[in-house]
Amino acid sequence: MRLVVLYYYFHLNFEKEALSDILFELTNIEPTEDVIVNTYRNLPEDLKADGVRWGFCDSDVRDNIYSHLKEKLEKNS
Repeated sequence: MRLVVLYYYFHLNFEKEALSDILFELTNIEPTEDVIVNTYRNLPEDLKADGVRWGFCDSDVRDNIYSHLKEKLEKNS
């Protein structure tokens, strides 16, 4: 049981770190916990599934999330 809890704890931390890095690259502002969580919740399901399957630190997953968020930011500018 402890091993499972540790796995999910580290998985969620890597997920948050990856999203935090991407958001910082896009905005040059350190994102808050709320911004990271809301960003994750608003990602398309296919990007979340890829992140779970391959890991959010995977370069293809990060590139796809970066492209998606950059496109959203450009549309809202």
